Amino acid sequence: MNVIASRYLSVARNALGMDLAWLSEHNGPEQVLQAVDGNAAPFNVAAGDALSWEGSFCTRVLDHRLPPAIPDTRANPVTAGLAVTEQVGIGSYIGSPVRLPDGTLYGMLCCISRGPHAELQDHHVRLLEALAGSLGAEMADEAHRRGTPESPHFRIPRAIGGEGLRVVVQPIVELATMCPVGVEALTRFDVAPARPDVWFAEAAELGLGLLLEMASVRAALALLPELPEPLYVSVNVSPATLSSRELLQALSGVDASRVLVEVTEHSSVADYDTLLAGADVLRRMGARIAVDDAGAGYASFRHILALRPDVIKFDREMVTQLDVDPARRALVGALVSFAAQMGATLVAEGVETPGELDVLAQLGVSCGQGYYLARPGPLPLPEISARPASLRRALAAERAGDEPPLDESVQAVLREVVARTGLEVSYLAVWDPDRETLEHRIVYDPQELGVRVGVSLPFSDTPCFRCQQAGILWTADVQNDLAGTLLDGTDLRTFVSVPVLGPAGTMVGTLCAVGRRRRYLSDPVLRHVEQLGGRIAELLARAEAARLR
Repeated sequence: MNVIASRYLSVARNALGMDLAWLSEHNGPEQVLQAVDGNAAPFNVAAGDALSWEGSFCTRVLDHRLPPAIPDTRANPVTAGLAVTEQVGIGSYIGSPVRLPDGTLYGMLCCISRGPHAELQDHHVRLLEALAGSLGAEMADEAHRRGTPESPHFRIPRAIGGEGLRVVVQPIVELATMCPVGVEALTRFDVAPARPDVWFAEAAELGLGLLLEMASVRAALALLPELPEPLYVSVNVSPATLSSRELLQALSGVDASRVLVEVTEHSSVADYDTLLAGADVLRRMGARIAVDDAGAGYASFRHILALRPDVIKFDREMVTQLDVDPARRALVGALVSFAAQMGATLVAEGVETPGELDVLAQLGVSCGQGYYLARPGPLPLPEISARPASLRRALAAERAGDEPPLDESVQAVLREVVARTGLEVSYLAVWDPDRETLEHRIVYDPQELGVRVGVSLPFSDTPCFRCQQAGILWTADVQNDLAGTLLDGTDLRTFVSVPVLGPAGTMVGTLCAVGRRRRYLSDPVLRHVEQLGGRIAELLARAEAARLR
């Protein structure tokens, strides 16, 4: 197919006098560039890249929000405001849908240039439409000539065996720090149809859904050794696969605390008891559970209420135009509160513009992923250069030599502790050597569990003292291991206490986190919390030095 496409792309690009031509295949929320003709380097795209469909010119051409030819994208009020215009560097554009003989949309045949192209006229549109129509017909003929190998009965078993199936990853970024905390593993297929949802639907019809899902899961888990600790990998599974023996076997061979199992089914679940039992087993192994597309309908909320997920994800439908739509902003704000009350981390998918990122950070959404932050691709992860407005202001103040307030800096660290551990509250307790007490100095308690600032206790009565006595950093059995402390009689189950050490190696406080669920914390996670304790020690030392000046 690429040979056929390349021929048409070359004709289109040269006939229209454009810099670059591509054929993309519509793939749900993405368009995958199947073939490219011209110098792609200035546009930072290549064959195989996945671009956002929702944020594209193409979808707007199809629904007539844009004309097929745009001689100057920066003079058009719609395209001038699209993030992709600047991200790819599109100065002029012309595109036509590629349809198969039965009318099915395959994708788009597009040509772009870096600068304006005033010569683009209606007859150029008619030329590109003719080329797109012929290309669609010839692609269908080629697929027909290939015969049996293109049928699902042939393709899917080969993909289950690993042929033509690969995994790319998209970073999941903590919005408070703009540091990746994990990645979502996304399955790609090297032969048509490129849309993964079509493959998985066909596999389910053939009774091969579990096997294809597990082939994708194993490919994703194989990336863990290449993924920097303590970042996690998120794998997508159906409810049936979540409860399967095959998934348990796959997770038993890896550090399950670095795996987030994302339930992708949007329809109703017939047997929630089996689903809950499967989720409980995975949690005992250390894995976490996520539900995606929160707000997509009754089924997704039913999943959330039944599973009590550790992570709740909401998609592009709620994120798009969040910065200009008060109703969407109110809905996401309510979801932030809902997730906080449940003790879940909230992740926004489909972040595509600076304005959306700014509002998500302002509303207190924990994490985000999307094309504006980083496109799906292979490891190693790209550098995340995007910054919300609040973080840009803090960095500007730091460059100007203005030290941000201690409370604000420590709060950012506490938010990171909550994101890394999956617990609900984090706080800094400061040591008073004269009185031998610990005081809750700074608290991050978004779910209002009641951990109060200013509480001062004799060190020997604190759970931190019990942890040090026992030589442990954490416990998931608070009521037994930390009996006789202020945690007695509460519904809290997991507690972490990391000493914060001053320049001389003496304790100046403790960095703590607590949650209502039993959470297994792996060694990489604990090492990261210890590093965060070191960061707080540096902040305290700088604040003390500034005070003495």
